[in-house]
Order: sequence, then C-alpha cells, then structure tokens
Amino acid sequence: MERLPAGVRYGLKVASCLGSSTKYSVFDILSKELNVNLRGMLIDAVTKGYMIDCAGGRIQFSHDKVKEAAYEMMTVEDKIENHMNFGLILCSSVLENQTPDNETFFLAVNQLNSGDGCSLSD
Repeated sequence: MERLPAGVRYGLKVASCLGSSTKYSVFDILSKELNVNLRGMLIDAVTKGYMIDCAGGRIQFSHDKVKEAAYEMMTVEDKIENHMNFGLILCSSVLENQTPDNETFFLAVNQLNSGDGCSLSD
C-alpha cells in the first residue's frame, strides 16, 4: 500500500476512518470542505482492487484487511484529528441541509465519538 500514489493512499485513509462501506455523497461533502477530489481518489482505488464500487451510490473496501491496513497508516493523533474533523464537517452539512439524512447524521456522531468527543469543549 505504501507504493500507491499519495492521493490514493489519502483516499483510503479517509475511507478507513468512515467504515467498511460509505455513500459517495459523504465523500462529496468531505471533498468540498477539504478541497480534494476524494471521489477520484477512490475510483483509482477501485481500479487497483482496494475498493469495490457498489450499487446504491456506495463504495466499500474489498476486504477488511485492506481497511485495517489503510487505517494503520495513520498515527493515533492523525486518527483522532481526522475523526473529529470529518465529524464536524458532516454534522455541519446535515444541520445546514433542509432534508434530514439520518445515515450521514449518525456517521457524523460516530466520527465525533471516535475522535474523542470530549475535546470539543477545549
């Protein structure tokens, strides 16, 4: 995995923080705020066999070990920072959106919890 292009590695790291299977729309929300093309990075990961493009606008890791390897490429501090950042971005997006999206909201809350949510008061 270390030999992959930096963009593909970054996309895999982001995806590993979010879970085994995630909607493309979540990556689109994050892409906008992070100023990166996560969808493009993940399509590259699909062509390389690390992820699978699924029906219903979802993408998933090809194997649990791939997800674990991508997650382990990050330091503990990076994991906490990513979870908090992704959680705040997604929560903000859900709150600004007129149409409630329960799946994205629960993913946002999960990200905040995984990112040591008690840090929010600091």
